[in-house]
Amino acid sequence: MTFTLEVDDQQYYDQQINEELLQALLIPSEEDVQKGIQEWELITLEPSEPIQHSTFIQLLTYDQDCFDVQIGFGKGEELSVKLTCIQGGEQVMSILYDYWKEGIVPDTENWEEVYRYKEKNNRIRSLLDILFGNQKRNPYNNN
Repeated sequence: MTFTLEVDDQQYYDQQINEELLQALLIPSEEDVQKGIQEWELITLEPSEPIQHSTFIQLLTYDQDCFDVQIGFGKGEELSVKLTCIQGGEQVMSILYDYWKEGIVPDTENWEEVYRYKEKNNRIRSLLDILFGNQKRNPYNNN
């Protein structure tokens, strides 16, 4: 399995992703801070194949003390996204490392569901197609 790490608009591919890069992004040293490495708004880690139905992890930061961690399950019409706020880069580093290296999805049972694709009722749509889709006029309309 391969991964893509996107930091704002910059992408890193499988061999470019390493523990030192994650460490510099999440728990920056003074040298990293001087280089501006910690200055990011959005990080997305995406596997080439779902991990336990998870298709990505995203991190958003507004300050270095709290990270909004989102995890997506499924894609398209099956997508749901859960969110939690985690204090401190060490815990976030652990979540990303486990996801990236061990294929372990964090326990999201107590996370807030912030998005779920609401699929239209296919049965009703199919019935309407049967009633009106292949007919030139509405059978309930006398015109």
